[in-house]
Amino acid sequence: MTVVDIINAPALQKVVEDTLQGGPPALRGYRPAVRACIRRLAAEHRSVKKARLRKSDPEWARAKAEAGHALYRFDEAEVAPLVRTIQRTLGWLGQVAELAGNRHLPLSREAGVFLRGLSHRRDDIMVLGLEARHLVQESEQAVLKADLYAKRLQPLREPAEIKAGDLIGRRCTTIDEIVQLGRRAQNCLSHRNEYWARFAAGESDFWVLQSGDRLAAILEVKCRTRCVAAAEGPDGATISLRDARGVALFCKAAGLEIGQRCEGVMLDFAAPFLVEPRVVEVEGRIMAYAEWPTAFRIDLGPEPGQRTSGHGPASTLALSFDPSRSVATAILEGQDLCRAVESFGREAIRKVVQTVALDQATPTLVQHRLLALAA
Repeated sequence: MTVVDIINAPALQKVVEDTLQGGPPALRGYRPAVRACIRRLAAEHRSVKKARLRKSDPEWARAKAEAGHALYRFDEAEVAPLVRTIQRTLGWLGQVAELAGNRHLPLSREAGVFLRGLSHRRDDIMVLGLEARHLVQESEQAVLKADLYAKRLQPLREPAEIKAGDLIGRRCTTIDEIVQLGRRAQNCLSHRNEYWARFAAGESDFWVLQSGDRLAAILEVKCRTRCVAAAEGPDGATISLRDARGVALFCKAAGLEIGQRCEGVMLDFAAPFLVEPRVVEVEGRIMAYAEWPTAFRIDLGPEPGQRTSGHGPASTLALSFDPSRSVATAILEGQDLCRAVESFGREAIRKVVQTVALDQATPTLVQHRLLALAA
């Protein structure tokens, strides 16, 4: 909305002009465009509201009202929020101007185009500030990325190797190794500098787990807590069921905890299988099931006729149970079992567990609890 008829427009313009006087020096070369833009956008600020005619209003306003035009009034009680909005926006525009003036920085050309186009802006003043901030942050990230990439070959960790089951885990020692790992796995480690920054700052380690030449998993481990913050297979997929136990064995051997956000893996999987991984078909759907003394995992395949994307199972459910506590007690103590079961699908759980249990003399503790939750 473009506000045209503001009854006390001079009061609004004074607030804008007074605030512009304290603008960043870097904006001097763009001041006409900045002034035109801020004045126009300030007229659309929430401090400008639809108004009724007052006796003290000027004759032009009375004539406009009689002609059926909408009138607006700047609410001078809201000067402070308007000033804060303009100051915040000017601050970011000033940083964009500094960026535009430094031809050695990334996105300097884009910053110049942004500032020269201010006189044509028609969006909200808050949006303008957010876009300016985004441009500055993009440039900062580009600088950080270039700095990190420049020292990509510098060793930042000692080599480390741990064997567990069929898997061998090796720790990345340089940023270049992380980049190459990302390219091999086709994930964002190859180009997202936030991972490189955490590695360079000593916040995270990155481990690659392989079986021979086959890539099984990539782990990001928080150095301070020794906790696995992220665990993925190639191409960002959930770690496969065939590798889930090996990953758990590796984490146990390395003295690592596994965070709750790591889908499809948990330390309980380091125990010997109670039910070896097996594939079952239930009403045309392929499901994979594996069970340990205190945990299970089900991978639910696509529905009949549904095309897969090649990124692993359509859905994965993995839960653990404490044999010394009932399901009711676990739920009361905060273990979110019901929501996980509901999200995965009660019927799918019942069918796969019933199919697996047909080959056993008696259902296991895990199966009993699963069927109770999925009832």
